[in-house]
Amino acid sequence: MKKSFRDRFRPLLYKMHLHGLYTWLRENSTVLKVLICKCRYARHVKRLRSKPQEEKIRVLFIVSEIAKWKEQRVYEAMEKSGQFEPIVGLSGWNKQLNLSATELDAVHKRAEDFFVRLGDRTVRTVKTDGDRKEYCDLSEFKPDIVYYTEPWAPCAKQDPWTVSKFALTVYTPYFTPNYGVLSLDCHQYVHRLIYAYFTLNEAWSEAYRHSLRFVAHSTKFVPTGHPGLDFFSDALNILPRKNSVIYAPHFSFYNPNEPEYKQRYSTFDKNRNEILDYAKRHSEFNWIFKPHPVLREWIRSSGLMTQVEVDDYFSEWAKIGTVCEDGDYQDLFLDSRAIITDCGSFLTEYGSTGRPVIHLINSSNTYAPTFLIKNLYENYYKVHNLEEMYKIFKLVLEDWEDPLKQGRIHEANIAGILQSDAATLILEYLLGLCERHA
Repeated sequence: MKKSFRDRFRPLLYKMHLHGLYTWLRENSTVLKVLICKCRYARHVKRLRSKPQEEKIRVLFIVSEIAKWKEQRVYEAMEKSGQFEPIVGLSGWNKQLNLSATELDAVHKRAEDFFVRLGDRTVRTVKTDGDRKEYCDLSEFKPDIVYYTEPWAPCAKQDPWTVSKFALTVYTPYFTPNYGVLSLDCHQYVHRLIYAYFTLNEAWSEAYRHSLRFVAHSTKFVPTGHPGLDFFSDALNILPRKNSVIYAPHFSFYNPNEPEYKQRYSTFDKNRNEILDYAKRHSEFNWIFKPHPVLREWIRSSGLMTQVEVDDYFSEWAKIGTVCEDGDYQDLFLDSRAIITDCGSFLTEYGSTGRPVIHLINSSNTYAPTFLIKNLYENYYKVHNLEEMYKIFKLVLEDWEDPLKQGRIHEANIAGILQSDAATLILEYLLGLCERHA
């Protein structure tokens, strides 16, 4: 008996219905979670406002890598106010590093030493025991506010959905805005569920609000500036004490073992040796090598260099200058007179100093700077190839010429990244939210 049209296509229709149902549930479950979080957060705000004034508000900062710690001024402002009890929670939820328990334990020991130097208190939010690692439930640290510093792949025990049951959640990205890739900047799972997102300025807040699919997500963006720029708020009035030049390569050149990774900022695979050789020839400069924290592992996994070659390369930089692989680099930036970089965050961050930025451009990069910062990037010294690189090195580094200076400072001012005081504004926002006075 011949099957009817409906019978023949019933399996396909069934699959289509299931896919549609799955998509609907996936999208609307996020909306439902957002709405539930908003209700929970309203309860937490009420609780914080009723808290005795003499009782401090406990803030737990979540940090996975010390190179990403940009909240030091916020931490210090909280401590100085006497209204807060800040503490740094060392975590391990950065998917890019995929550390074993032993490796994570070593990372945490280095981080503890780093934060001791800064005068900060720390706790570990991941327990390690031999080859085992176990993420802690953050409620055991009794935070009133959990302050996230990155959105990448949190474990279920430490994501905002779980934390919203017992604490308010706020967020500042460790990177300063650059290309305005909204899927990375404000569409991540963490972004959608947090209570407040501290943005660079009102223009960035507005751009984020307009980009979101669901109205429920759009009320959280608070323009404060970025705390990572606070260190450079007076840079225009500071003359570099040393004849220092920074080379800060990003990691994101093509990696055949990570073909789905779409960012292509890095030029390290094309010019790493030439820049090192140039540095060796020009010992009149104090060289600072500031690689992205993922660069070592990315080089090895891509097959570009062996582990021995990677170690040798880093050692060569250590012989002629300073190698900085942690987050305590602000003084090095203030002491420098120029940066050579393809790292997205540093393009904005160093731009706030008003000093020359030599922008190494990957021809495969499909991202363009957003209109909010495009004109600033136009006043950077662009390098597309080795011939341009040597020409610009001579102009900016050897001859001390900076013809784009006035335009760059003008556009940095328009972009709102000069004279930042984000720590004060974040503190004022949280004090106002909790109905307290400084």
